[in-house]
Amino acid sequence: MTTVYQNQILNDRKSQHLTVFSQCFSPCGNYLVIGNNYGTISVFNLMTALSSNANEHHRKPSFSYQACSGPIYSIVSSELFLICAGSGDIKAYKWADILQKVSYYTIQ
Repeated sequence: MTTVYQNQILNDRKSQHLTVFSQCFSPCGNYLVIGNNYGTISVFNLMTALSSNANEHHRKPSFSYQACSGPIYSIVSSELFLICAGSGDIKAYKWADILQKVSYYTIQ
């Protein structure tokens, strides 16, 4: 039981306290991508977040995923790939795959 409780506390801390080390825009300019100290990449839909009728839910990431086990210090965008790096490997993700997941989670 203590492990479940400890995980809940850690998740609460992660959702409230994080440091953004890197950010970039998608090639189309409609999305902002950030990398944080927990190794998570979050994708924000700027059109939704900046609309005049946006609420708190619209300002949250459209999609997030664990990219590294440690902090993500650098994110760069090319026309086809989102490239990120921390203190380990350099990883590249296809924009087409990311945007497909953003669309999927936005519809849900």
